[in-house]
Amino acid sequence: MSSIEKAMERKNIIGQETLTPASATPLSSNSLEQQPASPKIRVRPGERRSQMHQLDLEALRQKGFIVPAEPQSRIAEEYRMIKRPILKRALDGSVNSDEYSNVIMVTSALSGEGKTFTSINLAMSIVMEYNHTVLLIDADVVRPQLTRTLSLTERTGLVEVLRDPTLDLADVMVRTNIDNLRVVGAGKPYSRSTELLASKQMAMFAEDVSRRYPERIIIIDSSPLLAASQPSALAHLMGQIVLVVETGRTPQTAVKEALSLLDQSNKLIWLVLNKNRQASGQDYYGGYYYGSYSNGK
Repeated sequence: MSSIEKAMERKNIIGQETLTPASATPLSSNSLEQQPASPKIRVRPGERRSQMHQLDLEALRQKGFIVPAEPQSRIAEEYRMIKRPILKRALDGSVNSDEYSNVIMVTSALSGEGKTFTSINLAMSIVMEYNHTVLLIDADVVRPQLTRTLSLTERTGLVEVLRDPTLDLADVMVRTNIDNLRVVGAGKPYSRSTELLASKQMAMFAEDVSRRYPERIIIIDSSPLLAASQPSALAHLMGQIVLVVETGRTPQTAVKEALSLLDQSNKLIWLVLNKNRQASGQDYYGGYYYGSYSNGK
């Protein structure tokens, strides 16, 4: 029996199933520093040009997302456990600076497993309890669910920054009505948008954002790994990767294939079990119940 198969049979400390890849690393627990940016990607520390965007918090709450009005909900508590080791790694000064540990990609093997739900909730959880700004970026340029969920479809975004070397991040980044939460949408449709994610421009973008904002947490919602080739290429630019696995739906073969793609990036990988059912037989928040993170080596 493989390490993946054995891990899928384990129970975690709160009684939920957890999945641990053989390559995963053990878990452990403001001012902006300015550094020279690469000449082709302009990422300025100021945000005077960034626009304000009002999130519909009540609509998000009804969909099961974490919101400031309900800081003690059960799902909020779940994300407190999920975020702690991720944050510790992201803010660990001993980590090699080339690893961009504060840049976190959230993905899944297949579509519909809850990666966007995880991305938004992880961002919400961090900004509600920590004095760190979170930059949430939609890099799923084919099916930009994060952009749609946060009503950013009419705004320029990541695609435009990667296409136009004169465009500044502040031109597309929006401030929100949640303190310390900044968002960048996927941008407008473009026929070659997927190629941009594997381009040198994207590599420079990831490096510049990480280096210029070393105390800012950057969460990138990417495409599913088995739906396109871009996420595996993008994984090489990340410091940490969160792989969302849906209980009872994601085939074990798909999980293994996704992990094999991520193994090539040699990056730290966390796994989140999504849509786990409680003993009562009912799903939490309409099907969005998250198990805790995994650990192991």
